[in-house]
Amino acid sequence: MGKDRIEKLKQYIYQDRPQRLRTYVRKYKIKLSDIVLDKSRNLLHYCCKHGSSLILRYLISEGVNPYEKDRELNCPLHLSLERALKHANRANTVYTDLVLPLIEKFPDLLDAVNLERVSCRSLLNKLVEARQSRQDADEGEMGFQEDCGRHFTQGRAHSSEEHSDKFWRDKLADEANEEFGDVFGNSEDDYYCSFREKETYDEWANRISQEYWTKRKHTHTTSKPGRKHESKEKTGKKQKTEAENLEDIREKLRRRYDERQKETEERNLTKKKLDYERKFDDLLSRDKVNSLRINDIPWPSGKTVEDDLKILLHDLGEKDSSKYRKYLRVQQIRWHPDKFFQKFGDVLDESEKDKILDRVKSISQALNKLSEKS
Repeated sequence: MGKDRIEKLKQYIYQDRPQRLRTYVRKYKIKLSDIVLDKSRNLLHYCCKHGSSLILRYLISEGVNPYEKDRELNCPLHLSLERALKHANRANTVYTDLVLPLIEKFPDLLDAVNLERVSCRSLLNKLVEARQSRQDADEGEMGFQEDCGRHFTQGRAHSSEEHSDKFWRDKLADEANEEFGDVFGNSEDDYYCSFREKETYDEWANRISQEYWTKRKHTHTTSKPGRKHESKEKTGKKQKTEAENLEDIREKLRRRYDERQKETEERNLTKKKLDYERKFDDLLSRDKVNSLRINDIPWPSGKTVEDDLKILLHDLGEKDSSKYRKYLRVQQIRWHPDKFFQKFGDVLDESEKDKILDRVKSISQALNKLSEKS
């Protein structure tokens, strides 16, 4: 295939234009699975490297191999995980649009290892740790802002308001970046090569935002030529209206932010539950188990009993529903101390047997309490 046509395909993938890509492929009867790019990569590698989420499923449906490796033995999932780690501000979007679909459809890709002996699973663990660190940092920043707000004096109210405005402008910038980042790319030099390595997309967005607010502030603090000064009463009403509008915008942003956080948490809980069920099924299907330590047991969360229950029951609906009671009964049987010991007692590591059985007993008791209430 000619180089021009391959470049055209890459352009449509880079710009995330699936309809144009489909039309172009049909017009020239292109077999996407046969295309080889630099470094022995296929189009899925290119898609995952540049974050074209709307193209991903189309390429898979056209037979592009997600298991194919490049010269460095990286599969497409390697590149998407590396992209999420590199661009922290878009890690959630990359994970949701690229990483998660690949893992759900091809779970064994997590065991793929590249030339440096780095597996996709290890990259995913790094991403989870980095995300947790950012969440802890964000919570600390929010707590700091709340403490400052409680201790600021009335004489510094104006400074506090500017700080609050900046905080919500940053939230708005984050929302815009997550909402439209896949369409416009992650840096300005995606479209203007002459500015390469001079100004990133984030820097450009911050600059435009600052210029807009500076101009808006200047417009409201200076009177236009030939226009009479408004009365103090009218000016006060206008400022009050603007403050109310700003508060409405803030409230909408708060709700939208909370909704996104809830959706992200639900996705994470669902993924953890699927991983837990898969690992437990794998354990039961083994022909022979030599020894089981506490970290070898497929606990729902690996943390506290409360976290275990949160993962197990988050998507079951009302407590009096048949779905809830049925799944709860299955888990009661699975984690019943006597039944658990019958299945795995002979292979439990002697040095950790007591710890394992204590935790099994704690989960069983918590499930029994829930069963009594339902």
